[in-house]
Amino acid sequence: DPKKFESDLVSFINTSLVPQGKGAVSAETALFEEGLINSIKILDLMAFVEKSIGVKIPDKLVVMKHFRSPRAITETFVRS
Repeated sequence: DPKKFESDLVSFINTSLVPQGKGAVSAETALFEEGLINSIKILDLMAFVEKSIGVKIPDKLVVMKHFRSPRAITETFVRS
């Protein structure tokens, strides 16, 4: 279910990845442009996505446009 995945993803990002004091992330938040995710935290984010969908993310899909926001991640990796 894409809506549940997106909700779980936003929750994970807010509780595990966003530095304290940076404010809450929504589905449309630009993760990299706003400095919320860096090259180290992207690995944790990818691990969460892979665990949630039960599939390893192919290298060809590991590009910025697919990880720009929680909504972009959901649209790229979760099909209804």
